[in-house]
Amino acid sequence: RRAVGVACSTPTRDVVVRATTAVVVAAGAEASALLAWRSGLDSDAIGRGYVDHPTLVLPFVANRRRDDDAPAHSAVAFADDYQLSYVAKHGLAAAAALISTSSLPALVRAAIVLLARLVEALPLPWRYGAILLTVSRPRTRSRLRYDPARDALAPGPPPPLHAEDRRVLDAALPTALDVLRRTHPSPLNALLAPVFARQLATLWHPAGALPRGLALHPADLRLRSTANVHVVGAAAMPHLPRSNPM
Repeated sequence: RRAVGVACSTPTRDVVVRATTAVVVAAGAEASALLAWRSGLDSDAIGRGYVDHPTLVLPFVANRRRDDDAPAHSAVAFADDYQLSYVAKHGLAAAAALISTSSLPALVRAAIVLLARLVEALPLPWRYGAILLTVSRPRTRSRLRYDPARDALAPGPPPPLHAEDRRVLDAALPTALDVLRRTHPSPLNALLAPVFARQLATLWHPAGALPRGLALHPADLRLRSTANVHVVGAAAMPHLPRSNPM
């Protein structure tokens, strides 16, 4: 099969752009796979190799006035296989956003997100931060699937955590808890930490779904089921870097 161009819609009209040589897709991991499915490219490799950064979120409560000049975000520590990030402000919202990608029931996730946004908006004398423990080189992989009836990605549970990713989190968690105790010691923070340490989330740094070597030819990143569609960016990455590939 050969692509002849790209059709898209704007608020005022539909547009067709003809391709003279090739079509290059650079829409991120999920949107690139979705675009391939919508175009009728039903290669069995589409959606495979999807990967994100497994993350534990440890929220904390701090005095807003004393720490109001703290930077919003700064890295605490890097190691070979994990990193700790310190989010000084809007930590409840960050924790809620990350928990929205966890395996908790959908209604529970929605309630947590709503409650966190309400509390953050109140003029209280505290601010809410978080310490994020992230696997830098994740080995956990999953597969995206397409639901043609909804013309969208099919929802599904998070994949089982790879044993090596679990080992990294378990080994680094005492360090993260020690940083929390040293920077923000309080009974409330000590109470929250063990609860949130059991809720695995992701940093929303997706990659893969059309990885090089599976869905794409290694030499030119051409989609195997077509003659002239090339995929670049996060969707083509067979492995996830430390930072956001987007």
